[in-house]
Amino acid sequence: MTDALSQPLDCLIVGGGAGGLTAAIYLARFRRNVLLVDSGKSRLSLIPTSHNYPGFPEGINGKELLTRLGTQARQFGAIITEGVVLSISKGDDGLLKVAFDETTVFSKTVILATGASDIAPAIKGYENALRSATLRYCPICDGFEAIGKKVGVLGSGTHGIKEALFISWYAADLTLISRRNGFNGMDASFLKRHRRAKVDV
Repeated sequence: MTDALSQPLDCLIVGGGAGGLTAAIYLARFRRNVLLVDSGKSRLSLIPTSHNYPGFPEGINGKELLTRLGTQARQFGAIITEGVVLSISKGDDGLLKVAFDETTVFSKTVILATGASDIAPAIKGYENALRSATLRYCPICDGFEAIGKKVGVLGSGTHGIKEALFISWYAADLTLISRRNGFNGMDASFLKRHRRAKVDV
């Protein structure tokens, strides 16, 4: 890796989830000198089976998908390394100085593909529920799998209502579980839609 990084990179990508790896694939195919730095904590790695990723009608395990994307990016010349980016600063020459772990590199551009971080609920058995797909984080990704099922949505305020309304298109029985009391300050239209959708709270 040292020789490849002796010259400024065309692009450094922070994050090795689906977005970062897809960017690495395209940039490498555009014959750009690209380095991807990944902390190894992609949210995708927690998904037992993803059913909404194009090209996999039977679904695909999140870790397997990450492995395939990484293999594809490397195949075209992208460099992927494990690390945590500590700082990004711009020098007088216009290059971006990126420090990760004990390494410093220079790049013309940086793509931040750091993804989302979930707030883990204080639920006993949370990790097992996530691994077994009985606990899900993405209504858009997993709504279809809720068809005809009894579902609980953990959320508060307007956001919780929005998530529950979305899942109500799929679930046979839906309960919104809120850690807050009441709906103070909530838009009246949300409450009307909530009542019409027959979401229990």
